[in-house]
Amino acid sequence: MTNVEQQRAKEIVVGCQLAISGAAPPAVRAFVMLAMVMLAILLDRPAITMRSLALAAAILLLMRPESIFEPGFQMSFAAVAALVAVAEWETARERLQPRGMVYRYVHGIILTSLVGSLATMPFALFHFDRATHYAVLGNLIAMPVMGFWVMPAAALSVMLMPFGAEGPALAMLGEGIAVMTAMGRWVSNLPGAVSLAPAMPLSALVLISLGGLWALLWQKRWRWWGLVPLLIGCIWAYAAPRPDMLVAPDAQTVAIRSRDGLLHFVKKPKDRFIARDWLRRDGDGRDIADAVGDPSIKCDGVGCVMKGRIAVAVSQKPEALMEDCAMAKVVVSAAAALACKGPMVVIDREAAAKGQGWRVDLSPRPYAQSVRAQRGARPWVAGR
Repeated sequence: MTNVEQQRAKEIVVGCQLAISGAAPPAVRAFVMLAMVMLAILLDRPAITMRSLALAAAILLLMRPESIFEPGFQMSFAAVAALVAVAEWETARERLQPRGMVYRYVHGIILTSLVGSLATMPFALFHFDRATHYAVLGNLIAMPVMGFWVMPAAALSVMLMPFGAEGPALAMLGEGIAVMTAMGRWVSNLPGAVSLAPAMPLSALVLISLGGLWALLWQKRWRWWGLVPLLIGCIWAYAAPRPDMLVAPDAQTVAIRSRDGLLHFVKKPKDRFIARDWLRRDGDGRDIADAVGDPSIKCDGVGCVMKGRIAVAVSQKPEALMEDCAMAKVVVSAAAALACKGPMVVIDREAAAKGQGWRVDLSPRPYAQSVRAQRGARPWVAGR
């Protein structure tokens, strides 16, 4: 079989794998880049370049423009762009400083793990509100198992399948995967392996992305100007103000930020899913039960009140409304509150459901914004 025929056979196999996988953004990116690599090899051109990555992004966005908002698209292209930029720099560097095979292997695992982790960290923080800290260690102990155990066993099992003798190879493959899983579980259970972070504003992610792209794509000295928006984005992600109060669509699940800087539920939340999501998005690892109540929140049989510079009242029953409306500047009511005119912010049952949840900021003056208003009217939003 000639080299051209071998390349065509590889493309057919990879194409079938792409179709079976469902054509997710990372799979499409890998397929297009692999095709570009094979074409570059045939034409004796550099195989791994930013051009192939840009072509993969263009093809994917033409096919599925909405994928740009997906974590898979963002993290996949961010990691590969950073790795390609570092590979170009390392290629020139290693020509001047040749190293041994073992050094290159270990150095490659550490460098690719570190670069990939740093490149995907902003997107992991934005979408999942958490960051992993031991990716380099995990890859360093798992990659040798993958390269010398799992992949050879997988290749051997495929070769033996036509003869019906793949059983021992598949067993060896399963044992290798089990070892990798155990390693991953051990690393993930180490102290400080994962840390939660407060929700990152979209503007911070845009600044970090633009700064990173500027630094990665240019090859002149002005590439380092990309560090300016990148650093500004990092500072804004850390310093962005967090909500003083959150109200769920049921108007009964309410959390208030107390003097300790943490969210506290006025009562046991009715919607545990939303409550758990609020804590996670606030970078708070407490259980829901540990976040219920606070000394600054006083409750009785009809509602709760938090008195401070801005008085806040949460009315659970209609009979508490008159007193709460006369006393508080922010009132949340589980019943209709049409006659409540005194407070600056009033969120009753109907407003909470219509707004699909609310964020309330208490300073410098009470201000409320609904999830619906912040997201905007979109064709895919229910109940537009």
